[in-house]
Amino acid sequence: MSKNKTPEEKIEKTIDSCFTSLKSSDIEQANKYINYDELVSSFDEIIIENREEEISNIEKELFKSIEWNIENIEIENDKATVVVEVTNKNFKDVITKWMEQLYTK
Repeated sequence: MSKNKTPEEKIEKTIDSCFTSLKSSDIEQANKYINYDELVSSFDEIIIENREEEISNIEKELFKSIEWNIENIEIENDKATVVVEVTNKNFKDVITKWMEQLYTK
């Protein structure tokens, strides 16, 4: 018999799935939770427009080191407030590497 999950457990699973999809560069899965293109557009439109192999490698670098810790979940009626501590690599380093690769093209 399967155990019913609490609302907190369901929320935690959803958040973990979202961040896991970002970390593994599973764009299709990430789009179930967030607008991935909107997220990466804050870096540069070229990432979205040019999903070629070399660009994709840089795109993968954006989130491959992401780590998260769900610190608090509060549920009130049909609204949940979640505090998540997120750490990632320095995007300056990722963008610098990406720009170097673009210039060599």
